[in-house]
Amino acid sequence: MIWPFASKLAKQKPLENPKLKAVLTAHEQEQSPQSHLRLLQELNLAQYLMAAIDDEVKFIHNPKTGRPTVDPDSTFKLLMSGSPNGEPLLTLFTDHEELDSWAKGKSSASWVATAQDAWTMASKLAAGVIVNPAGAGWVMGEESIQWLQKHPL
Repeated sequence: MIWPFASKLAKQKPLENPKLKAVLTAHEQEQSPQSHLRLLQELNLAQYLMAAIDDEVKFIHNPKTGRPTVDPDSTFKLLMSGSPNGEPLLTLFTDHEELDSWAKGKSSASWVATAQDAWTMASKLAAGVIVNPAGAGWVMGEESIQWLQKHPL
């Protein structure tokens, strides 16, 4: 399930993935089958931030809860990246620091997604994903995403 990452919640407990970031860096240096396996495991265990621009999001009053609710006709524009071939890549971030270093203020909203939810979204919207595009990033195409979907942890 993907849900808005409310700023109040973000201040209480920001999303962090230190183990995944360490494994990304280690695999970049080692490039071994063992480091690749550790990376795949951590990619499937992580939760990710996805960035969007929410300038077309509208809220309506929910009479059942008495609180504002996102209007179903609203549009969220995901911030995407591109492959060298110009194919869209879903951008995923391990933490707010990585998101901010790449988005540079373009993002006005972010969501937290489980690994499996991120793979599902990527398979519907993009040719692949890139995790932490401004840092020790990792790019995966459809074949890798399908493998991770078939081997959840």
